Amino acid sequence: MAVDARKLRLGSVVWVRLDPVKGREIGKERPCIVHQRVVHPQGTVTVLPLTMTAPPQPYPFMAQLRKGAGGLKKDSWVKCQQVRTVAVSRLTRHVGNLKPAELEPVTRALLFHLGIGR
Repeated sequence: MAVDARKLRLGSVVWVRLDPVKGREIGKERPCIVHQRVVHPQGTVTVLPLTMTAPPQPYPFMAQLRKGAGGLKKDSWVKCQQVRTVAVSRLTRHVGNLKPAELEPVTRALLFHLGIGR
Protein backbone atom coordinates (compact mmCIF):
# COMPACT_ATOMS: atom_id res chain seq x y z
CA MET A 1 0.00 0.00 0.00
CA ALA A 2 1.42 3.37 -1.00
CA VAL A 3 1.89 6.20 1.45
CA ASP A 4 0.22 9.54 0.74
CA ALA A 5 3.26 11.83 0.65
CA ARG A 6 1.06 14.87 1.32
CA LYS A 7 0.47 13.56 4.85
CA LEU A 8 4.17 13.24 5.71
CA ARG A 9 5.90 15.78 7.90
CA LEU A 10 9.06 16.20 9.92
CA GLY A 11 8.98 13.37 12.46
CA SER A 12 6.63 11.02 10.58
CA VAL A 13 7.27 7.34 11.29
CA VAL A 14 7.09 5.29 8.10
CA TRP A 15 8.03 1.80 6.97
CA VAL A 16 10.50 1.87 4.07
CA ARG A 17 11.84 -0.79 1.70
CA LEU A 18 15.57 0.01 1.83
CA ASP A 19 16.74 -2.83 -0.43
CA PRO A 20 18.68 -3.05 -2.66
CA VAL A 21 21.71 -1.85 -0.74
CA LYS A 22 25.45 -1.62 -1.33
CA GLY A 23 28.26 -2.30 1.11
CA ARG A 24 27.33 -1.64 4.75
CA GLU A 25 24.12 0.28 4.05
CA ILE A 26 21.22 -0.74 6.27
CA GLY A 27 18.63 -2.79 4.43
CA LYS A 28 15.33 -4.65 4.73
CA GLU A 29 11.92 -3.13 5.14
CA ARG A 30 12.02 -1.25 8.43
CA PRO A 31 10.63 1.76 10.25
CA CYS A 32 12.28 5.10 9.56
CA ILE A 33 11.84 8.69 10.70
CA VAL A 34 11.15 11.33 8.05
CA HIS A 35 13.60 14.16 8.66
CA GLN A 36 12.70 16.92 6.24
CA ARG A 37 9.98 19.51 6.25
CA VAL A 38 8.24 18.72 2.95
CA VAL A 39 8.47 15.98 0.34
CA HIS A 40 10.72 17.08 -2.53
CA PRO A 41 8.82 17.89 -5.75
CA GLN A 42 10.68 15.02 -7.48
CA GLY A 43 9.10 12.56 -5.04
CA THR A 44 11.96 11.93 -2.63
CA VAL A 45 12.14 12.06 1.15
CA THR A 46 15.03 11.95 3.63
CA VAL A 47 14.72 9.21 6.24
CA LEU A 48 16.60 7.92 9.27
CA PRO A 49 16.39 4.13 9.67
CA LEU A 50 15.53 2.49 13.00
CA THR A 51 16.83 -0.68 14.58
CA MET A 52 15.37 -2.62 17.48
CA THR A 53 18.85 -3.88 18.44
CA ALA A 54 20.33 -1.83 21.27
CA PRO A 55 23.87 -0.58 20.56
CA PRO A 56 26.65 -1.98 22.78
CA GLN A 57 27.17 1.53 24.17
CA PRO A 58 25.53 4.94 23.73
CA TYR A 59 26.66 6.73 20.57
CA PRO A 60 26.13 10.46 19.97
CA PHE A 61 24.94 9.77 16.40
CA MET A 62 22.09 7.54 17.62
CA ALA A 63 18.91 8.40 19.52
CA GLN A 64 16.63 6.07 21.46
CA LEU A 65 12.86 6.11 20.99
CA ARG A 66 10.64 4.37 23.51
CA LYS A 67 7.86 1.96 22.62
CA GLY A 68 4.77 3.96 21.70
CA ALA A 69 6.62 6.99 20.32
CA GLY A 70 5.08 7.76 16.95
CA GLY A 71 3.25 4.44 17.01
CA LEU A 72 6.37 2.27 17.45
CA LYS A 73 5.64 -1.20 18.84
CA LYS A 74 9.11 -1.64 20.43
CA ASP A 75 11.93 0.42 21.87
CA SER A 76 14.05 1.52 18.89
CA TRP A 77 17.30 3.31 18.09
CA VAL A 78 17.57 5.86 15.28
CA LYS A 79 20.67 5.24 13.15
CA CYS A 80 21.47 8.81 12.09
CA GLN A 81 24.74 7.61 10.54
CA GLN A 82 22.57 5.83 7.93
CA VAL A 83 20.63 8.92 6.78
CA ARG A 84 19.23 8.35 3.30
CA THR A 85 17.12 10.05 0.67
CA VAL A 86 14.70 7.62 -0.96
CA ALA A 87 11.87 7.68 -3.47
CA VAL A 88 8.43 8.03 -1.89
CA SER A 89 7.50 4.82 -3.74
CA ARG A 90 9.75 2.92 -1.25
CA LEU A 91 7.45 3.93 1.64
CA THR A 92 4.93 1.23 2.51
CA ARG A 93 3.14 2.42 5.69
CA HIS A 94 2.72 5.63 7.68
CA VAL A 95 2.62 4.53 11.33
CA GLY A 96 2.38 7.86 13.16
CA ASN A 97 4.24 11.04 14.07
CA LEU A 98 6.79 11.84 16.76
CA LYS A 99 6.00 14.63 19.21
CA PRO A 100 8.45 17.57 19.18
CA ALA A 101 10.05 16.37 22.46
CA GLU A 102 10.59 12.90 20.92
CA LEU A 103 12.07 14.36 17.72
CA GLU A 104 14.51 16.69 19.52
CA PRO A 105 17.14 14.03 20.48
CA VAL A 106 16.90 12.60 16.95
CA THR A 107 17.70 16.01 15.46
CA ARG A 108 20.61 16.46 17.89
CA ALA A 109 22.06 13.08 16.90
CA LEU A 110 21.68 13.88 13.19
CA LEU A 111 23.38 17.27 13.58
CA PHE A 112 26.23 15.57 15.47
CA HIS A 113 26.63 13.01 12.69
CA LEU A 114 26.66 15.73 10.02
CA GLY A 115 29.15 17.85 11.98
CA ILE A 116 26.76 20.78 12.30
CA GLY A 117 26.80 22.86 15.46
CA ARG A 118 28.90 22.08 18.50
